[in-house]
Amino acid sequence: NDWEIISVNNPVVQGGCILKSITFRLGKVTYEYHSSRKEILKNIKIYGNNSQLIKTISFITDTNKNLLQSVTIPGSGKYSFEYNPTTFENVYAQDLYGYYTGKKNATYIDMIPQNTVLKALNKNIGNARSSVESAMQANILQKIVYPTGGYVSFEYEKNQAINPIDNSIVICGLRLKQMNIYTPENNQTVSKTYKYGNNESGYGKLVTLPSDWDYWIQRKRYDLSDMSYTGYIYEIISQSSLNILYRNSYLIWYDEVAEYTPAGKTVEKYNYQYNQGGSGFVSEFWQMLYHKPYIIDRKVYKGNNVQEHTEYEYYEDELSYIMGISVRSNLYCPSSEPDIPIHLNKICHDKEIAGIFSPTVNGNMISGDTDSNPDFTIDNYAIHTGLFRLGRKTTRLYDDEAVPYEISEEYLYSDNLLYNMTGTLSCTSLGDSIYTRYYYPSDGYPGYPQTICDLLSQRNLSTTVIATEQTKISGSKQSLISGKKVIYDSIPGDYTRMYPVKTYYKNKLQPDFLQENQRTYYPFGKLATETGRNGVSTVYLWTKDNGSYPVAKIVNASLAEVTAITGNPENIYKNGLYLDIETRLRNELPHAQITTINAAPLIGVQKTTDPNGITTLYVYNSDNLLQEIIWQGAVIKRYEYNYRNR
Repeated sequence: NDWEIISVNNPVVQGGCILKSITFRLGKVTYEYHSSRKEILKNIKIYGNNSQLIKTISFITDTNKNLLQSVTIPGSGKYSFEYNPTTFENVYAQDLYGYYTGKKNATYIDMIPQNTVLKALNKNIGNARSSVESAMQANILQKIVYPTGGYVSFEYEKNQAINPIDNSIVICGLRLKQMNIYTPENNQTVSKTYKYGNNESGYGKLVTLPSDWDYWIQRKRYDLSDMSYTGYIYEIISQSSLNILYRNSYLIWYDEVAEYTPAGKTVEKYNYQYNQGGSGFVSEFWQMLYHKPYIIDRKVYKGNNVQEHTEYEYYEDELSYIMGISVRSNLYCPSSEPDIPIHLNKICHDKEIAGIFSPTVNGNMISGDTDSNPDFTIDNYAIHTGLFRLGRKTTRLYDDEAVPYEISEEYLYSDNLLYNMTGTLSCTSLGDSIYTRYYYPSDGYPGYPQTICDLLSQRNLSTTVIATEQTKISGSKQSLISGKKVIYDSIPGDYTRMYPVKTYYKNKLQPDFLQENQRTYYPFGKLATETGRNGVSTVYLWTKDNGSYPVAKIVNASLAEVTAITGNPENIYKNGLYLDIETRLRNELPHAQITTINAAPLIGVQKTTDPNGITTLYVYNSDNLLQEIIWQGAVIKRYEYNYRNR
C-alpha cells in the first residue's frame, strides 16, 4: 500500500513520451532530463510525503555517444563506467545482428537484403555485413569502478558456431572471455577466464540459422502537435531487430563452458531440448518467438571428477500450433513517401500493398500478387503454443569417494489452471520423502468457506494458495508433518483486495486445525489488530497518511480501548503519536505493553520508546544513512562509511 501509485506525469515530447514524476502514497519521485537530449535521464529525486527532498540520484552521460559514464547514489557513492574506445561511427555499418562492422564508407545500400529487386545495387552484401571482432566491441562496457575503489573489468570475444548446412562459421555477437576483479582491501586482482564449446573448441551450436530475410511492418505517422493521423509508410524490420525484439540475440548456445580461476578449473556441461519437433539443434525462426531451448542436463566438473549432476524433465502440455504468415519481400519500399530517396521509388513497383495481409493462407506458399513476378510472397508458418513446465529435477552431489547423495524434486500441477503448482515431492537417497500439497480456491478444500473461494476467483486471485499440507513418506507409511490454512476476506471500503483474516495450523501432535491468529484491518488496508492463540490482542497504530509507518504497537489491549483515547486512527500525528496521546495511553492502559515509534518518511525509524519508557534514538548522516544509535543518552553503536575520493 505504501507504494501505491496515486498519479503519473508522462507528457508527450518530440519523439515520444517521457516520465516526469510518479506520486505515491509514501511520497513522490521526479525525473529530470538533459535539456538538449530529452530522452537522456539526468537526475532522479525522491521526496517524502512532506515534500522534503530525501535523495537525489545523479546520472552523468556522454550525450554524443549515448553512454552512461557514472551514477552517484547518496549513501552508496559513485559508480563509474568505462567503454571500448572504438566508436560506432556509421549507422549503416552493421552486421546481420546489429553490431558495428567498422566500414566507415557504408551506405544504406549495404543494408538492403539480397532477396530484393535492389540486390543488383549491392552485389557485395556478404562483405558489407560481415562481422569483424574488433569492430563489434565498439562502445561495449569494459569496466565498472565501485565507490570503494574496487573494480571489475571485462574482456570479450566473438560468439561463433558452425553452420550445419554448409560448414561455414557463423559469428553472432560477443561473449565474455575474461573478468578481472580488483579489491582495494588486499590490493589483489582475481581473474576468471572462460573457454567455450566441447573440449574448449570455441564453437557453440546454432539455435536458428542467420538470414538476411527482412519483414515488413506498417508504421503509422502522426502529427505530434495534435496527434492527428497523417498517413503511413512501410518499413523493413531487419534480422537484427527481430533478434533483439524476440530473442535478445541468443542464437548460439554452448554445451560446455570452462571457468579458470586461481582456485583451479571448473567445467559446466549442458544438454538442451532445442525444439519441439526433436529434429535436431537448428530451429525454425518462429520456434524461438515463444520459448528458448530448455536445459535437460547439467554437470559440474572439478578436474576430471563430476562434483554435481542435475537432470531436468518437463511437461509438454497441450502442444499445438496456430497459423501465421511471414512475408518474404522482393521490394525495398512500396511507398511514395517523401522521406524515401527518389531513385529508390523509381526502381520500386508503383503498387499499393495495404492489403498485403488479406489473402487467405491455405497452401504452402501463395502470392500476394497475380503477376509472374510478385512483389511479395506469403508463407505458412506455425507458432508453437502450449506450456513447458518443469516436471522433475534430480541432483546428485558427489563426495571425494564419488558416492552420490541424490536429491529428487517432482513438481505437480493443476489440470485446470496449468500455472498452479499443486504439489512438490522431495526425495533423497537416504530413503525418506517429503510431499508438500498446495490448495487453491478452485480445489474445494474441505472446511474452507465456498463464498471466500468464489470471491478470490472473481477478483482474479485464482493462484492464491489457501492451504498447504506437508507429509513425510517412509516406504508405505505416511505421516503428517504440518499444515496451514489461511482464510481471506475483503475489508470495508476496499473491495478490490483480499486480506488474510484467520490463520490455522496443525502438526503431527495436533492433526486437527487450530486457529493460530485472527487479524482485522483499517479501511486504508493496514493491520489494526492481531489476536493470537492465547487470546491476547495487539493493536497497531499507523501514521495518518494512510499508514506509511507504524507509530505504536500496543499489546494486551483492545481496539476499542485504544481508540477511546486516540480517537479516529486516521488522525494520528504524521510521524508519530502526539505526546499527550502517548502519555494518556501509558497512563490509562497500565495493563498494556506499549511501544511507540517515530519515523522519517523514506529514511527510517528516528525514535522508539519501549513499554518501560526507555527511549532509543537513531541518528542519520547527510546521506540519510544510519550513523548512531543512542540508548538512554549513551551512544551504543556508531557507523562510519568510507568512499573513494570522499
